[in-house]
Amino acid sequence: MTIDSGNNKSGDNQANTTDSGKKPDIKSELNGVIEKISTLAENQVTDKVKESANQIWLAGLGAYSKAEKEGTKLFDALVRDGERLENKTRDFVDRQINVAKDQVEAAKDKVDEVRAKATGSWGKVEKAFDQRVSNALHRLDIPTKLDFDDVSDRIDALGEQIRSLADRRKLPLGNPSDKTDQ
Repeated sequence: MTIDSGNNKSGDNQANTTDSGKKPDIKSELNGVIEKISTLAENQVTDKVKESANQIWLAGLGAYSKAEKEGTKLFDALVRDGERLENKTRDFVDRQINVAKDQVEAAKDKVDEVRAKATGSWGKVEKAFDQRVSNALHRLDIPTKLDFDDVSDRIDALGEQIRSLADRRKLPLGNPSDKTDQ
């Protein structure tokens, strides 16, 4: 198909003809060209969209694969970090427990020391109290346990002397109420 550019050397206004000899319709020809360009453009856009969609799909697959590989590495790294933190925390807590135990032991030692001093002091106070009470009872001529023990010992000794004398004299010893009236 040939289109006249408007530069006819013969100067006549002849219409261009097609190979078949028919007069072309410019409008239909133009529509055909537009249609071809449109189809070509649509095909190019469709191809570009398909190519972009394919690239996006491949990028997604790559990201998934990388995340799977890196996710395992990240998980392992997090576990290691967690173990280190747990060990640090455990060490810190153990140190604090040991410090608390040492403080409790020191407090127990201090209590034992104070208790020993108090017991010693209490013993001294008790002894001083007993001595003062004994002195007060002696000043009031109130017999003490020692005085009673001494009297008891003397009574036992006198009883022994009486038995000894009775044995020498062959006198019956007994309770006066044991005698019967004859």
